[in-house]
Amino acid sequence: GLAGALSRPGVEIAAGVIAVLLLLLVLIRLGQRGTRHDTAVLLAHWLIPLSSALVVWSVRSFSHPRYVSMFAPGLLLLVAYVTIPPKERLGRRLLGLPSILGTILFLTVIFSSLWGLWLFFFDSSVAKDDVRGVARYLEEEAGADDLILIPETDWSLPFEYKGEAQMGMPRLNDADQKWNQLSRMTADVGHVYLMDYQHGTRDWQDLLPFALSKAGYRQAVREFDGLIVHSYALDEPIDAPEMTQEQVRIGPVRLIGSWIEQDGFAGDGLALSLRWELREKMEEDVQISLRLLDEGGWPIAEENARLVDAAGRPSQQWPINEAITTYHVLSVPPAVPPLAYDVELQVYTVEDGEIRPLNILNNQNAPIGQKVNIGKSHVAYKQDVQMKSQEDLPLLPWAEPIILQPGMMLLAAELESDLARPGQPLSVTLLWQATADNLPDSRPEVALVQEGADLVRNSEAPVFGKYPSSVWSNGEQVFERRVLLIPPDTDGTAVVVLRLNGREFQLGELEIEEQLHSYTPPDTDYALDVAFGNLARLAGFNLPKTTFSSSETIPLTLVWQSLANAPQTEYVVFTHLLDDQGRIIAQHDGPPANGNRITTGWLAQEYILDDHEMTFLIRGYEGEALIEVGLYDPVSGDRLRSSNGADHVILPGWITIE
Repeated sequence: GLAGALSRPGVEIAAGVIAVLLLLLVLIRLGQRGTRHDTAVLLAHWLIPLSSALVVWSVRSFSHPRYVSMFAPGLLLLVAYVTIPPKERLGRRLLGLPSILGTILFLTVIFSSLWGLWLFFFDSSVAKDDVRGVARYLEEEAGADDLILIPETDWSLPFEYKGEAQMGMPRLNDADQKWNQLSRMTADVGHVYLMDYQHGTRDWQDLLPFALSKAGYRQAVREFDGLIVHSYALDEPIDAPEMTQEQVRIGPVRLIGSWIEQDGFAGDGLALSLRWELREKMEEDVQISLRLLDEGGWPIAEENARLVDAAGRPSQQWPINEAITTYHVLSVPPAVPPLAYDVELQVYTVEDGEIRPLNILNNQNAPIGQKVNIGKSHVAYKQDVQMKSQEDLPLLPWAEPIILQPGMMLLAAELESDLARPGQPLSVTLLWQATADNLPDSRPEVALVQEGADLVRNSEAPVFGKYPSSVWSNGEQVFERRVLLIPPDTDGTAVVVLRLNGREFQLGELEIEEQLHSYTPPDTDYALDVAFGNLARLAGFNLPKTTFSSSETIPLTLVWQSLANAPQTEYVVFTHLLDDQGRIIAQHDGPPANGNRITTGWLAQEYILDDHEMTFLIRGYEGEALIEVGLYDPVSGDRLRSSNGADHVILPGWITIE
């Protein structure tokens, strides 16, 4: 009777052995004249009441152990009788196969019973969910005008709860009525308490957290044994999202609609809804990554989710060309400044533990990147949301904050890494708190210092100059990121310091790796001379052979010559293998030399060896293919134009795929 017991392999085996042995022994005893009558009577005493209960359970489920245990006596009497019936009923058939089967059955029943008792008393993972604790908590917290939402068909809380709040059980599987039902439930409600399970839910798409975040904001979370209660304050009744039309082709799926909450709160969740169509069957499940990006394109919030429909089916099982709507809540950390942010979407699959991003395609089926901006959202500051919890802050506050000036203190700071390469952008994150109103427009400077000299410094106002300290409120916490671009000709130890009003504080130490720069043209299998803007010249490439199979990767080495010192944009190189129809059948996109030689670290006239391993997207292709190469800005998606005006170059020579 323990919920979830069959998820344990040992229990499955024991239950299977008991079922098989019991069936065999019942058939044997029914075949014996002396035991036939008693076996049939005991079998009826067990199965008839149990069958009646199963009919009731099919309408309303009560699978608690106390409802199962009432049928155990009939089963145990049947087991005892078919194992060792009275001797006078057996005659000469006391020994033999029935005795062996009966002994095994007896031992298996004893073993499984003792194991179940041990689990019940000593294994916390099978402990009963604390419904009574939830009920007592809600009796104290929820008022007569509040609403408690519970999972459909879960009647445990209504039996225990004795408070005044109304209780609702949304029918999320009713596609036609679920939004109208939720709207009616929340028409005159100020607060909603959502109860769910910590490990598993019946709300496959997280529709209720989405709907409640859309209509208000989350105030508190309370955890119990096996259960969790979210408290929401509603600003309006729940209603269905009005989707905007989209036409974004992403591999075999199409994004055809979206809705993004326009006004979220720092420390709360940002509600998003997406509508999809599957254009062709897939072998792997589609997953997505949603990110909230700051001014510099750095994610301040991220959610990864597996796409499922209302019945919990993954994308592998979706019908072709049928619209499927999914619901998401992107958790925004406290202290995120109240500004407008871009919402970025990336779609990917996971194969053998490896993440494979899907390409975004234009009308000519050509890839234009792997990330797409689907809209903007404004994050607002709200006192009772921002200050409710310090645990979810982007940085863990120091034990002793630094008071830079009256009314302004630094709670914490962190370097992205203590090891960096020349030309690499270094992120320095800062967590501030205002302790007074009407602060001056202070501009703390962050600098990278080596041997007493500044290598680079950032002196702009906080948050890329868009949220100065003069608009901060008393008690408000502000998280920001400063970017220091390490000069490409630097190496050794450096320190990051913070300066304000003549005072200086060391935030951390950084080791900059030595980078060798080569100005001698390397040997190449194929020579080229194609310039891409003012950034670089593709001087040639190396390819070990020209015949491959689609089960292997294609190693390609590009040779670049930089045309400028330390470009400000960190470009990505794309390498695509095209079939005779122009379709991409293999590819690899990435920063030069797998991120070891990013373009912001290039010096004019130096040569860079850039390796790419192209992996096949389409298996089983046979025929001729070509390789195209280019560079693009990962933030905007814009490609660099070559000297002949194209946004790519086709490498000379055909590749044969066997």
